[in-house]
Amino acid sequence: MHASVLDWYGDKLTQVTDLVTPTLWLIGAFVVLMAYIVYRSWKKAAIAALGMAIVIAIVNNVTSLSDMVEGEIAAPLSVTAPAGVGSTA
Repeated sequence: MHASVLDWYGDKLTQVTDLVTPTLWLIGAFVVLMAYIVYRSWKKAAIAALGMAIVIAIVNNVTSLSDMVEGEIAAPLSVTAPAGVGSTA
């Protein structure tokens, strides 16, 4: 039972990612076009494109990013005292 829930979760995550990515590309194209129309500047349109590229990259890599965070949380903490603290010399 436990494995089937995880398989279902993995399938749904893949389906949502496959749906969201093309939608973000359409939104990105619209944002870049509107940035150029409103400001009449290729610089501002390029900044909008860069921002959308970052958002798309984050959405496409959300599982690996969450694994990185989980790895940091699960890593054992090593606590060492700074030099000179606690010494009786």
